[in-house]
Amino acid sequence: MIFIAGILVGLVFVIESFVWFVRAMAAPSYRSKSISTSNIVMYATRVLVIGYQIILNFTIESGGGLRLIIISTLIGMVVSLLGHGFIFYNKTLIKLSWTIFISSFRALRIIKDYEYEKEVFHPKYHPYTSNLIFISAFSMFILVFVYIAPQVFATFYEDFRLTLSSVGQAISFIGMVVTLFFLDPVLFKMHDDGQIKKGFSLYLWGRIVGTCFTILTLILTLLFLS
Repeated sequence: MIFIAGILVGLVFVIESFVWFVRAMAAPSYRSKSISTSNIVMYATRVLVIGYQIILNFTIESGGGLRLIIISTLIGMVVSLLGHGFIFYNKTLIKLSWTIFISSFRALRIIKDYEYEKEVFHPKYHPYTSNLIFISAFSMFILVFVYIAPQVFATFYEDFRLTLSSVGQAISFIGMVVTLFFLDPVLFKMHDDGQIKKGFSLYLWGRIVGTCFTILTLILTLLFLS
């Protein structure tokens, strides 16, 4: 069960990154519409988050502890790292992913071919430092722990599980603050200026850095618990 939960949360972060890829692929005249279209994909990830949290809640109620939560999250971060690395930086896989997206949304009559560029954009590798890379990495790190915070607290305060599940909504607000006030404004400004391809490359590299840092933190936590 925790393996399934890990896969779900890992897919959430990969799909969220794909949302910005969709926006980067939009033709100049349809940039605004691409935001609406990509939001459909973004909201779909909420189903995966709910499934992830349901499995974690069931794990805790079945006697699972903090260690299982961390292992599940660690699995998710490995899935996220592999997804970001292999899908977005592999020309064949990103083209396949884009073809699936375009075909599906075109079949549903949500988009038209001319709304997006014909040639698939390939993100560039950016090892250098940038404020956007740092913000992206930091938001990734924060969001991961926002997702698991209610379950982590529940392992320490078993008598207040229902209360803590409600508090989880308030905790998630912290993650949204980082995204809405620091990350999104930079990306949307680059989107307006026609620089979103460069912005996405920096954002993607930041996500990979943030994922690696999160994995390291989770491994150290497991060693500490041992």
